[in-house]
Amino acid sequence: MSVEIHHQFADQAAAYSLGALSAAERVEFEAHLAVCAVCAAEVRSFAPIGWALALALAPREPFTTRSGILAHLVAEQRVGRGRTRGSALTSGFALAASIALAIALGGYAAQLRGRVSTLEMRLHDATLRAEAGERQMADLRHTAFEAQSTVAVLAAPDLVRIDLAGQPAAPSASARALWSRSRGLVFTATNLPAPPPGRAYQLWVLTAQPAPMSAGMLTLDANGRVAAMIQTPVDMPAPIAMAVTLEPAAGVVSPTGDKYLVGLANLEYDRGGMQNDLDWKQLLAIAHGGASAAPLEADAERGAFFDLYLPIALGTLDRPVTVGHLGQSLDGFIATHAGESRWVTGQENMRHMHRLRALCDAVVVGPRTVATDDPLLTTRLVEGPNPLRVVLDPMRRLAPDRRVFDDDSAETIYVCARSLVRDGEQRVGCARVVGIDQRSDSTVNAVDVMALLRARGCAKVFVEGGGVTVSMFLEAKQLDRLHVTIAPLLIGDGRPAIRFEPPAALGDCHRPRHRVFRMGPDVLFDCELKAPSHGSGDDATLARII
Repeated sequence: MSVEIHHQFADQAAAYSLGALSAAERVEFEAHLAVCAVCAAEVRSFAPIGWALALALAPREPFTTRSGILAHLVAEQRVGRGRTRGSALTSGFALAASIALAIALGGYAAQLRGRVSTLEMRLHDATLRAEAGERQMADLRHTAFEAQSTVAVLAAPDLVRIDLAGQPAAPSASARALWSRSRGLVFTATNLPAPPPGRAYQLWVLTAQPAPMSAGMLTLDANGRVAAMIQTPVDMPAPIAMAVTLEPAAGVVSPTGDKYLVGLANLEYDRGGMQNDLDWKQLLAIAHGGASAAPLEADAERGAFFDLYLPIALGTLDRPVTVGHLGQSLDGFIATHAGESRWVTGQENMRHMHRLRALCDAVVVGPRTVATDDPLLTTRLVEGPNPLRVVLDPMRRLAPDRRVFDDDSAETIYVCARSLVRDGEQRVGCARVVGIDQRSDSTVNAVDVMALLRARGCAKVFVEGGGVTVSMFLEAKQLDRLHVTIAPLLIGDGRPAIRFEPPAALGDCHRPRHRVFRMGPDVLFDCELKAPSHGSGDDATLARII
């Protein structure tokens, strides 16, 4: 017999003993008694109570008149004076019955309280299970939604995947972003450390536009994981990189905190120029957005493109990079005596210089370059931001009509000897005048120039020319890399490329580590100046490289 059936009839034992059940209830309860020893014993325990109550309550005929009631009261008063021992015994039985009934009912009440308490506990447990079930259903619905969203994004024809790697602040963290212009962004991450109070992680999307775009704040679970479905604007350019930074909990307009995750988009590319275009966007994201370099597929042409520009794009204030560049003839001249230099090297080398401008924070030129070529020093030939333009003119000989002073498409500073800055003078055209100390030979110190630029936050500096300016930075050991592009051209005589005080012996000359790149009809030497010397260069191997 089940416990539930027993509890159903156990509540009727007392009522059955006192004859308080209806006929139908009595028949049903007696059928139960035949099979339940517990209820039968409980009924037997109530038997003395019923017998005592029967003795205590003698049957009487009902009174019908007022006179009858008064006569009964007088008779009871007389009987009361001469009650016998038997009547006292009957009253004792009545009292005992009342006590026994109270005890029995008290025990029954205790049983009821126990059963009620048990039912309340069962109800509480059932409520908790129901609430847990509701939470589980909500979690399942959320998981199903995320799964459906992820499947929808994965099936999108315009899918872009970005794998993000942990940075020094969280080296074991990793993440993946799946983006579709029409279906949004799915972002998952693992092993992120819990942010400190008042701080939170913010996701940034880097596109071809210079400024990173916030994709919102990220919420971690207890295990350091993130799973988010983010709706992005339908007119947002395709992302080429993403990053996660630690910011104030309310979020910021542009990234300010440490980077915890960064990664580049896994972009497909076609031959015929599209390869360099997409790779160039990734390099811009590295240089100006802080993204990390993605592993490259086995592709010699694509690898050469990254090999040339990645060391410059990776420059930071902790590891700054300064690169110099000169384009020269086979016989070592950068221009004729008249200063003609525009087409010493070919168009591809010109595009190369514009790429260096776009990757770097500042471009530096000397006075002769500005006077002869009148350059704008912008990035007209490639996509990317214009750098800070720095014109060095220690003796202040340049005329104010040069285009770099009148053009406001990029910030310009005009650096001259401090003694030549007039009282209250701040600008020459659009350029801000900056005075620095002058050396005895009427030049400025390249170390002072670099200190000025580093103080302005310029981690990547491009010293574009001319020969005197590049030589000054080279001799002061302020260059990390030197690009020398050699054109298949013989000038015979003209303005030399690099000139500085030579060592006394050939063995003391620096033979830098270098790599060679073909650049259209020209050949570019990428020299790593601060690496150990490459040695004498003796090599028994003869190989054609072009």
